[in-house]
Amino acid sequence: MSEGIVEIESKILSSADPFRCAISLIKEKIKELEGYTGSYWVVYWADVDNHYAGDGNLIINEDLEIFRDMLRDVKGGTLFLDITSPGGKVDAAEAIISYLTSKFKSIKIVVPHIAKSASTLLCLLAREIYMGDYSFIGPISPLVGKENEDAVHKIEEFRYIESLFKKTAFELSKIVSEKLPEKIKKDTQGPNGLENNLDNIISENIANNKESIEQFSELFSNLMASIYMPILKMEYPLYEAEEALRIIREVGLKAFKWSNRFNKVINDEELTKIIDNLLRKDDRPIRHTKYISKKEAKIIGLNIIDLEDHKNVENNVIYIQNVLRVLNSNYNIIKFVIAGNGQFRFTIEKKIGFNDSINKNFTGNINHLKAQEFINYAHTSIDKTFSRFLPSISSRLAEKSSINDKITDVNKIQLQKMIELWDNEYDDIWDDL
Repeated sequence: MSEGIVEIESKILSSADPFRCAISLIKEKIKELEGYTGSYWVVYWADVDNHYAGDGNLIINEDLEIFRDMLRDVKGGTLFLDITSPGGKVDAAEAIISYLTSKFKSIKIVVPHIAKSASTLLCLLAREIYMGDYSFIGPISPLVGKENEDAVHKIEEFRYIESLFKKTAFELSKIVSEKLPEKIKKDTQGPNGLENNLDNIISENIANNKESIEQFSELFSNLMASIYMPILKMEYPLYEAEEALRIIREVGLKAFKWSNRFNKVINDEELTKIIDNLLRKDDRPIRHTKYISKKEAKIIGLNIIDLEDHKNVENNVIYIQNVLRVLNSNYNIIKFVIAGNGQFRFTIEKKIGFNDSINKNFTGNINHLKAQEFINYAHTSIDKTFSRFLPSISSRLAEKSSINDKITDVNKIQLQKMIELWDNEYDDIWDDL
């Protein structure tokens, strides 16, 4: 029976040089793993529970230099990469992927605990991914913006708000339009018999025409979206989110195609589908914080090997995990990388104080809250827009051939008249509302 973390910690801390003892234990277990598998091993471990370490426990560009220095004299063959990581920089993961694929003919990955986000991207390099019942990977959706928000969710949220904005503008224009007949009738009645004025009779008939109201409301909502959605795009990291998502798909497919280059059964379309399964489920974005179990990873389409079926490997990688946890708790080591040749690098956490801005806890439906805030803003914006832009809107609508093509000759006259009525009557009706 293998030793547990309590026994391991006692052995390490009771030695004359605890740090050197821990390193020796890890080296010993790596040698055993290389003997079992006949392959070269690298252990990449980072503290997955430390959310305040800056980029100290993340996959960063400096890690490429670590891999390069440790693997400089290694030629070809198979690499076993034992990885525990919360993720990190996509560009750093891409660089590591490019380097490892240039050095080895085959890569196998062991996930003894957690390998999420960018480290899940690295897992796509593997012809085989060894996972236990206690192992988890994660979605590969990138994080964007100042608050490190999920790119897939930000894109979905923007589309949701955009549709709500257009719907609100449409409904609002209908409300005002439907009040036009009452307003026109009120303004045209009088002692001089203005109700018989031909122009006013036409105006009243048009205002009562539901088809004209529907057409104008649709045009109005599209126009409002064209004016205000670019403003929202500047406030949202939309371009950054779309670009980050494009890159993550590109890097994932690159890694996946390499690991499956000898697989004649699976094609690019199926590989792309598997990558999409790491971003979405049932056509909905997977939240970035989700843990994907061994069972779920198999369903997604990854080639998962049960770690429990390889006891020698399982026992040794868990032993190494426990030693690293001892180093973490006693020496504040938040990242540790060690290779089969005995070379190792580590990062010690820098205590920089607690940052309140990091510790934000959101409750409820964030999409809904932000949408409602923006819709409130939209109402005010629409109000301001009419007083400033309605005359130019009238000419823009009249000039657009794409709009004219969709409207019959009769309705063109009605629509233009509707615009004129809005121009004349809007402020009074809005004030009444």
